[in-house]
Amino acid sequence: PKGRLLVAGPFKEFMDAALAAYPEASSFRFSYEPAAAALPAELASFEKALSSADVVLVCAANEAGMDFAVRAHEEGKLVALLSAQSPAPLSRSPWAEPEIAVYSYSRESLRAGVAVLAGKAKAQGKLPIRSLK
Repeated sequence: PKGRLLVAGPFKEFMDAALAAYPEASSFRFSYEPAAAALPAELASFEKALSSADVVLVCAANEAGMDFAVRAHEEGKLVALLSAQSPAPLSRSPWAEPEIAVYSYSRESLRAGVAVLAGKAKAQGKLPIRSLK
């Protein structure tokens, strides 16, 4: 990504991989639970972190994680999305580019997803959901 990058997600393994791939990026870690919706205080802190970013890479493993991606989009940021565990959250993000799905939040899956986003690995397979793009 070009511009100031903010990396955001709930998993240490994702943060480690993303910051290794993008060492100049800033970071924001949010909670994995509650799964249904982001914590309001975390979203407020995230909005402050967004002010210094042009592009946001979000790892979303549930609806709460998608709330962060949606907020970044609403704030006019370019959003790249790594969906962990299920590709279903991608249905809420027709504006995300690129978007990658991995099917677990294991260290290996998250590293592989970040490697694809960073252009260091080729994506394999296709999303089992219909794209909204």
